[in-house]
Amino acid sequence: MDAIHVKTLLFLLKFGLIKSNLVEGGPRLMKNKNGTRDGRFLIGNSIKRAHDVPGFRKSVPKKARKSDCQDTHVKEFFPSGTLPKGLRKDQEGTVLICQQKSRYKFRPDKETYYTTLFDQVRGIPVYSAYRLRSENMNYERRCRPTWQENKGIKNQVGKDTYPQAPWQRGHLAPAHTLSSDKGAFRSTFRYTNAVPQRPSFNAGEWSKFERRIRKYAEVCTKYHNGVLYLLSGTAFVSVDALVEIDKNEKVKGVRKGGKIETRPGEDNYHEIYVPKSLWTAGCCVGTSPPYYAIESFAVIGNNVNERDEMHTQQISVIILQKILEQDDLRGEEVSLYPNHPG
Repeated sequence: MDAIHVKTLLFLLKFGLIKSNLVEGGPRLMKNKNGTRDGRFLIGNSIKRAHDVPGFRKSVPKKARKSDCQDTHVKEFFPSGTLPKGLRKDQEGTVLICQQKSRYKFRPDKETYYTTLFDQVRGIPVYSAYRLRSENMNYERRCRPTWQENKGIKNQVGKDTYPQAPWQRGHLAPAHTLSSDKGAFRSTFRYTNAVPQRPSFNAGEWSKFERRIRKYAEVCTKYHNGVLYLLSGTAFVSVDALVEIDKNEKVKGVRKGGKIETRPGEDNYHEIYVPKSLWTAGCCVGTSPPYYAIESFAVIGNNVNERDEMHTQQISVIILQKILEQDDLRGEEVSLYPNHPG
């Protein structure tokens, strides 16, 4: 084992990341795509083969509303500038938002803190995409601002969607993860970056994994000299305590169907859909040519109040994609990082 891997392992052990994919009942080995045990327990699963990252390219989802930000800032938050594919069967009604200091009008000359694909039909984000580099790892405690709307976006959740119980405004791009910059921190308090989330899940299991991801970001940016690209999104499927791919390449441990909860929308004709689960995928990419993908990981958990039903767990990106392909809203094939299939 070379020195860099020894340092990485010691770092992970020190901060408790060795427990990152544990669920109730002790450690559980992950399974590879072919169903064999791979013995990994920690956020940052090594990709078997590093994948080359070519120059930045733009990718416009079919029928999506093409925004000005897609021509300029979108490449900053996706490896090689390629957007995820297959998360919506029909992209009509979605809009890609560059989240900036101003929530009124996109300015190509101003900084974009993260991007959001927002579903105006269902009133929630499909995902928010953000990144962590060595220069924005100094997280700070800041005063929480008032939640606000992005002007010009239809069917955003508002104050009527969130009575005191049983819902909270759940961030997709986490506020504390982007807290090194005041403007970035404040921009996460947008309704386009929020979903109705159960309080015990939001403040409990999901918050724990957000902290573990921030700790892993130090491994990616300092030990691997990389950039950590992150996607946090919503799904309308639930998972069991163990999700795996069988010998026939079928995913097991995923529950689909059932009634979808809704909350009041912007008027009597719109509703806000409550996601059944939340997920995050991460890809650590080197900052020097040829820009290899170094490691990847994924996390998913059920948006419920009962802790023993949350089943928040670390999985591979491949397994997450298989899970999302069970969602009735998805396309034929889901690819979160099209140029990094692992």
